[in-house]
Amino acid sequence: IGGYVDFSVGAARSQGGKSIIVLPSTSSDGRRSRIVSHLSRGAGVVGTRAAA
Repeated sequence: IGGYVDFSVGAARSQGGKSIIVLPSTSSDGRRSRIVSHLSRGAGVVGTRAAA
């Protein structure tokens, strides 16, 4: 997600700011959910703790 770290940091530094990340939850045809109960080992999910 390009630039999400900048927006997260900006929200964190704003008085009362909250960072909300929104992603599509269904496949492109809208028929299947992309929400899963767990991630497989080695799944590529990255977000720095400093940006939280």
